Amino acid sequence: MSGAIIQFGIKRVVIGEDKNFKGNIDFLRNHGVYVRLLDDKACKHLMHAFIAEKPDLWDKDISGNASANVIVPPVNTVFQK
Repeated sequence: MSGAIIQFGIKRVVIGEDKNFKGNIDFLRNHGVYVRLLDDKACKHLMHAFIAEKPDLWDKDISGNASANVIVPPVNTVFQK
């Protein structure tokens, strides 16, 4: 996704959270993209639930690199802002 943002000249990106999946925020910023990281609690819960409930789909969606980047805490974990 980061490469597509650069390729298509997108200048501003809003990211809901980066705890469940560490994206390439520094890469984007280093290429002149304004990145706003919300660190949103609801987004963290949504992403965690999706990864826990559909790990195969999640892995497929990020090109089979889930084990290198995804942090999956126990399901009962409460994220704090």
